[in-house]
Amino acid sequence: MPTSARTTQTGEFVQRQLGEDVIDLAAGQPAPSSLPLDKIAAAAAHRFGSPGANPLMLQYGPEQGYASFRQSLAGFLSSHYGHEVVADELIVTAGVSHGIDLVCRQLASPGDVIVVERPTYFLVQGIIDQCHLRSADIPTDGQGLDVAALEELIEEGGLRPRLLYTVPVHSNPRGAVLSLERRRRLIQLAHRHGFYILADEVYQLLSFPDAPPPPPPMRAVELQLFEEGALPSPGDGGGDDDVSGGGGAGEAPTGASAGALEDWSAGVGQGEGPQQQHEAGGGGGQGLAQGLQRRRRRLASSQVVSLGSWSKMLAPGLRLGWAEASEAVLQRLRACGVLQSGGCIAPLSAAVAHSTLELGLLQQHLDGAVLPSLAARCGAMCEEIDRHLVPLGCSYSRPEGGYFVWVAFPEEVDTRELLVRAGARHSVRFSPGPLSHGRAHDARLCFAFYSEPELRVAVARLGAALAEHLAAA
Repeated sequence: MPTSARTTQTGEFVQRQLGEDVIDLAAGQPAPSSLPLDKIAAAAAHRFGSPGANPLMLQYGPEQGYASFRQSLAGFLSSHYGHEVVADELIVTAGVSHGIDLVCRQLASPGDVIVVERPTYFLVQGIIDQCHLRSADIPTDGQGLDVAALEELIEEGGLRPRLLYTVPVHSNPRGAVLSLERRRRLIQLAHRHGFYILADEVYQLLSFPDAPPPPPPMRAVELQLFEEGALPSPGDGGGDDDVSGGGGAGEAPTGASAGALEDWSAGVGQGEGPQQQHEAGGGGGQGLAQGLQRRRRRLASSQVVSLGSWSKMLAPGLRLGWAEASEAVLQRLRACGVLQSGGCIAPLSAAVAHSTLELGLLQQHLDGAVLPSLAARCGAMCEEIDRHLVPLGCSYSRPEGGYFVWVAFPEEVDTRELLVRAGARHSVRFSPGPLSHGRAHDARLCFAFYSEPELRVAVARLGAALAEHLAAA
């Protein structure tokens, strides 16, 4: 077993320098060994080097991203999500961070309130502050955001939010999954009070191979609520007054309960999604057109903006993501001055990603590298937590996807102080809870960057640091 970290990243190309001297479990990045340079090279050659490649790919692109890429992305997402995603409801972003900034600037005004779950992604607050929004905190637990607490704050405390930010699946930092019942209740609350749900679903496709599928994405749940008549129809006075219109085709199963929607999500994970249902059921263009009209009516007052990214499932250097929203919301996002001036925010990255979809490279990378590796690394970390930290009074919930394990240390331990000792004396680092707006005795451990042997060494070192810290108290 190695005694020091062998996974490193240094030099001019990386934002975060990670050498051999310390194993840094705060590094929430994909492992260098998982970055698929060969697949990116093959995709670039396919897109730019094939006969008939269009030089206009190098021109200013349409603000929303070019249509055939969005169509390919929509098809890929439809095969995994709990509803049929359509190209006209997608806009290209430069990753989720850009998507958050775009939504905050275009759907809110300085001084507006954004509700933020706590603990949360530790860098989101900087984006919120730079958009001059006021944040209101809502706690989370093992099932995600505490919707009952939010409801009380709005309906009894007088809070009037414009936006709500949540990471509803395999969340950063605690790895929690917002339950289906809470998703339904949260969306209904958003429609009653007219705020947008900004769903950071970057980990939606990162469930471990043997784990149960998570609930459907937030827009799929919203669509089902429309089907059930549990949300106001357009023109009934629900939702935000300046959201109207829609777009797209396809629909969730009608008349289904929450449990049925969960079952349908499992079927989508096995390749039996809406797209396959259309193909099997026939109906031709007329049925598709009818589905289009029904979807437009239902999602005209959508209060959900879903954000996704290529960073965790392929390569963060692409700086590529997407937002899925109603046409009315997209119209406001397209009005961003940066997009009006420069067009699509990432046209060349979108072109390369397009070929990873057409050639099947993205799915190959997810199935053959990303998901098995994350599952194995999480398993190794959790085994060592059970061995070295739990006997010292720590507790945690084992995640079923994503990047992170959230550990509660003994209440008398301030993880900021423990971090100093662990780094200086035991050559291991981590992210203390307060950095993510969590409790002082919590910590976030990332299992994505380092190999299984390195993770085992890291947690053993952390256990030694904790034992020493407790003895010195």
